Amino acid sequence: MADPRPVLFEYWVTDRFTLVFVGRADLAEPEVLRIPVGRAELAEAASRALDGRAQPAELQGVCGALVAPVAEWANPGDLVWLVPHDVLHQIPLHALELADGQVLTACNPVCYTPSASVMTYVRSRGNVPLRRAVVYADSRADQPLLHAEVQSLALQQIIGEQSVEVHRGSGVTRAAVVKGLTGGADIIHVACHGIFDSAQPTRSGFLLGQPPERFTAEDFTRLRSQASLVVLSACESGVSYRRPGDELIGLTRAILYSGAASVLVSLWSVDEVSTSILMRRFYQGLVDGEGKAVALQRAQLAVRDMTLAEVIAYCETLRPERDGPTLRLIGLDIADMAYRARDFATALTGYQRLAAVQDITTAERAGLAAAMTRCRRAIRVGSVPDYSARPFADPYYWAPFVLVGDWR
Repeated sequence: MADPRPVLFEYWVTDRFTLVFVGRADLAEPEVLRIPVGRAELAEAASRALDGRAQPAELQGVCGALVAPVAEWANPGDLVWLVPHDVLHQIPLHALELADGQVLTACNPVCYTPSASVMTYVRSRGNVPLRRAVVYADSRADQPLLHAEVQSLALQQIIGEQSVEVHRGSGVTRAAVVKGLTGGADIIHVACHGIFDSAQPTRSGFLLGQPPERFTAEDFTRLRSQASLVVLSACESGVSYRRPGDELIGLTRAILYSGAASVLVSLWSVDEVSTSILMRRFYQGLVDGEGKAVALQRAQLAVRDMTLAEVIAYCETLRPERDGPTLRLIGLDIADMAYRARDFATALTGYQRLAAVQDITTAERAGLAAAMTRCRRAIRVGSVPDYSARPFADPYYWAPFVLVGDWR
């Protein structure tokens, strides 16, 4: 597929306003725009966005003006290259609406970089086919991420089982991660818990299989990675610490520094079901020849627009391949979606089936008992099932992931 035309929007935040520098190949010099939104307002919006308290309308009211110039300077389909500054590193600019009410990523594929100069560095490594992947999944038995296994299987199905090396549980060791990063894999996919250390940002990373070990930003800077794409499908993997001078210290910059051309990271703690669907669609897009930014754009919009019926159909396709705890998790997801569709009788049947399993934990049994009680009460009230609702329409579900680096 043709490489989309890039249009650069570089931001500079001050106490009283924000400057936007617009760059495009046909411009002799950047255009400079002044947006009357200052650091204090943006800091409050960023704080609320990252802890889940910000409503879309509220975030739009404070930050919408920052992306308004996109409609004037970029055509639909152009690659919008965002270079945030200061607190803007923590705001999902791609999820904000343009003047026509469409969110930015619905009109344009988007990528980010921590600085404009970084793009020259990462693009110099070339645009290589994504043929071989290494996966690190569900590293901690005490903090299970059962949908991580679903992501591993999706990669194997899409890229080919022989081309995907998977490390799970205690097999997610420091040696295994170093070997994957430096051994020539095109894709490194990490589906483990992420952790952000505000006191020591270079200690931020993801959890390895042996507690309390973690693979950190500092570890990445000591390596020379050959990966074209590193995916951190984990909680708060993109959150970074900002020092004066906008020195961004965190996993994203560390991974780019290690040699990776692109990083896909999350700005906040993610929902497992929507993330699983997004990752499958993203990788399918890459295999189909879409660039990384376009593949992410289409995956995000697909997740946003999925109906409850479509989510259940997706979960049903996973059932024949799974057993044990993962099968129960998928059954719980289906029952939960039926409940959200107000099909309380179907949801009750699903919860009852799960409660009949002998080896579930006490906590699982208690949760199922509470869910069955809610269903019985709702059945007495009565309702008409509606599977057309979009359970992931809120940006919380489809917008946490950002592509940083080479968009190709």
